[in-house]
Amino acid sequence: MYMMFEIRRILKPDGVLVLTTPNISSLRSIAAVLEGGHPGLYTCYKRPGLNAEYEPRHAREYTPGEVCQLITEAGCQMSSVETFAYGQDDPESLRWVEKLRSEITLPNALQGACISATARKSSNSQIRFPAWLYDG
Repeated sequence: MYMMFEIRRILKPDGVLVLTTPNISSLRSIAAVLEGGHPGLYTCYKRPGLNAEYEPRHAREYTPGEVCQLITEAGCQMSSVETFAYGQDDPESLRWVEKLRSEITLPNALQGACISATARKSSNSQIRFPAWLYDG
């Protein structure tokens, strides 16, 4: 939320936010769990460089619905949310997951590996520590 508040703070009035992030509820993630793997796209920590420099990684991956909540609770008005394939995705290898989802009637929207959301800065109220995201 700190990042979201900073983005909102520096946006011009009616400015546009474009956010992309991995989708933890993608077909690829579901397949990974069902095959005994980790659902995240980026699961390894980066080793610090010689000068103790490191690249931060994703500490948490989100669902499309959570991204919409983040944006809205940061005081922006959602314009759109969609998902898309990541470079190495192989749609044919995930057909079995699509079939399984349809057989047990789970929703099949927003299944791509990455989320893309757009929103506009608004005067909506802001929630600094949403209960669904923060403990305590």
